[in-house]
Amino acid sequence: MKRRKRIQFWRPSRSGFCSMNPNCPLRCKRFTLTGNRSRPEMFEHSAAWYDALYSFKDYRREAEILRAGIQQRLPQAQTLLDVACGTAAHHPALLESFQVDGLDLNPVLLELAAPKNPEGHFFQADMTRFELKQRYDVITCLFSSIGYLDSVHALEQACSHFAQHLKRPGLLAIEPWFTPETWKPGKVHMLTHEGPDLKICRMNRSETLNHQSVLHFHYLVGTELEGVRSFEEIHTLSLFSRQEFQTALEKAGFQVDYDPEGLTGRGLYWGFLA
Repeated sequence: MKRRKRIQFWRPSRSGFCSMNPNCPLRCKRFTLTGNRSRPEMFEHSAAWYDALYSFKDYRREAEILRAGIQQRLPQAQTLLDVACGTAAHHPALLESFQVDGLDLNPVLLELAAPKNPEGHFFQADMTRFELKQRYDVITCLFSSIGYLDSVHALEQACSHFAQHLKRPGLLAIEPWFTPETWKPGKVHMLTHEGPDLKICRMNRSETLNHQSVLHFHYLVGTELEGVRSFEEIHTLSLFSRQEFQTALEKAGFQVDYDPEGLTGRGLYWGFLA
């Protein structure tokens, strides 16, 4: 299959502070825009350090589990769209088996994703309203990104758009966020990264508001060149139930198979579209 011409991306500076600068080229959206978009505020300040913060994740192992699940359910699959792809950390491993494109709402994350998948195409779009010209054998939505949808209606919209962009037969894989039963409010969490010229500490206390989990992150980021900076972000993720996922997927036409372990212990929804 002939691949589309690669669009060049700007790359971040080594310091990582470039996303704080409104004149930084990371603000330049040199990739395909599609659909109506809301402002990706939740990663407004932290996107440039995403890979550093989550460097502990074994993306290759997760991709191998995903690839095995795809092989079992749709062995002929060749093309894959990674929705809410972030910095495309799964792509290097997935590219060993599939042609992979990515879609995300945040422009800075997409800029960081580009070098990991030089032959892929990236779309900046909302997962509830995206409209692409092509269909894929497989669509994935990983690392609990589906939780950023703010309502059951939005979840149903996303599942409907996933179905619209799948070939027949097609396969969907969604890694969910916590459910109302598994979410534990009141706990304090800390995530750190320590590199030779970059130190990061992120702390938060888990909270619940109107059936949503609220993560009020407090960051300290330091480099030798820039010194220490602090900022805050509030991330709100919906606590969808198993039944809400089941219903949303079935309404979109999927046959649903739930794996309680999934890639990281959060579970994995498989949706097959005949």
